[in-house]
Amino acid sequence: MSMSKLLERTNLTEAQSAFWLGYRLQHGVPLDTHHTTFIFDINGPLIVPRFRAAIRRTIDSSDALRSVIVDIRGIPQRRTVAELRYELPVISFAERADPRQACREWVELRHRADKDWSEHLFDCALIELSKQAYVWYLQIHHAAADARAFWRIVRRVERFYEEGAESGPASDATGSEGEFARYADFERRFRASSRYARSRAYWEQKLGAAAPEPRITDSMLLEQALKTHRLTRRLDPETSRQLLQLTMDRALISPAVPFMTALFAFLGKCMVGVTFDGRPMGFRTRSACSRGRARSWWMSHRTRASCR
Repeated sequence: MSMSKLLERTNLTEAQSAFWLGYRLQHGVPLDTHHTTFIFDINGPLIVPRFRAAIRRTIDSSDALRSVIVDIRGIPQRRTVAELRYELPVISFAERADPRQACREWVELRHRADKDWSEHLFDCALIELSKQAYVWYLQIHHAAADARAFWRIVRRVERFYEEGAESGPASDATGSEGEFARYADFERRFRASSRYARSRAYWEQKLGAAAPEPRITDSMLLEQALKTHRLTRRLDPETSRQLLQLTMDRALISPAVPFMTALFAFLGKCMVGVTFDGRPMGFRTRSACSRGRARSWWMSHRTRASCR
């Protein structure tokens, strides 16, 4: 089924539909293109019931986080759950010989595990390393959010935590349909407009005539083209400082931007006729993600956020 035919029969946005198709085509393939995973170090004492309540209230306040995608006779449809029942799991590695290493191993397994995204489009957990150190694990499917949305989620959890209420509805809860539902309706109406039709015809003609057939250059082995490998490099404090300074000087969204820019530039040299595009998801604003040892604020603690 073509994207245009799919968009005529689904209530997903165009970006959501693209991710749904990608997930169906690559189901079971351990790629990070379907979701984004962050881990946040929380250094200092934490009132766990209050934190769980803050997570609960954040979910209640966002129709994007309460959205699920169901398959109805082969066509994906977005459903907003009025009261999504979710209890934040709390895991303790405090008694382990090396709590930090145990946490790393757990995150790696959890991150790669296949999820049932029809239940909820996020995965979350609080990991206790000691009474003075915790790790907040947060993974969200791109159909609900992208990396930039994490900033908004973190700030909302922070606000609810500081309010101190351990129960009760969120102060800005929007009911079963909210901000994202209104945007999805706007996009659906826009796709039916004459302006959209003219713009689409223009770009189809322009790109169809100019774009060559994508191919892999001779320097890459075809049989390895779909294989992925993770390369890890620890950033020293001075490199982290310079990276954060660059991020602030250039008003970048995240310290991850220079890395992604270099990656896309490299891929652009390797691949001919391939373009890279980022589009807004359901819960997207600025991001507070940091890479390696780069630091960002979260609540009253200094935290390290690792973006996978």
